[in-house]
Amino acid sequence: MSRHMELELEKIRQDVTALVSHVENIVVTAVKSLVERDQEMALKIVNADTYVNQKEVDIEESCLKVLALHQPVAMDLRYLIGVIKLNNDIERIADLAVNIAERALYLIRADGIAMPFDIPIMSKETCAMLRNTIKALFERDKDLARAVIKRDQVIDDLNRDMYEIIFSAIKKNPEKCDIYINYLSAGRHLERIADYCTNIAEDLIYMEEGIIVRHHPEIS
Repeated sequence: MSRHMELELEKIRQDVTALVSHVENIVVTAVKSLVERDQEMALKIVNADTYVNQKEVDIEESCLKVLALHQPVAMDLRYLIGVIKLNNDIERIADLAVNIAERALYLIRADGIAMPFDIPIMSKETCAMLRNTIKALFERDKDLARAVIKRDQVIDDLNRDMYEIIFSAIKKNPEKCDIYINYLSAGRHLERIADYCTNIAEDLIYMEEGIIVRHHPEIS
């Protein structure tokens, strides 16, 4: 590997590290604004989406530049492909955090109604999954990445229970349908964040081992 390519790869690693740390903070803050009904916190997240979008573009351009100029092979090639894929997933996680903050703003302004399902539990599980995904990425921990993939089933089960609770609540109180739908959307966004965490964990295994585990749980 040339010294110039090595420096560019290190710059990409630093940029990815900064971006994922920033996005983790966005998700935690968005969830907190929903659970604590904090309007100021939610507005902060809704108004801070530009940085992530720009960094996603910058990282992708850096990866494409290295691919074009240095034609990397083997693990370096897998690394760049993996970064391009997870970079997009990280940006989508940030978008979902903004969506959660928007749902929080609606629910804060709407007539008070108790959460029909346990959003704090679902958000705690999702944030823990995100933290472990980022830890696995930073430490290149394949075992932790596999644990993240398996943990996604917990979120899926909570999501299924959420749908049943929400539909039952709407039948009993149809006049509160809009509020329940916003709670449903918030829960769905949490479930999608967990899905993207799974994608990133799968990408990490590919980057480290060259094995594509997506759609093949028996080898993950």
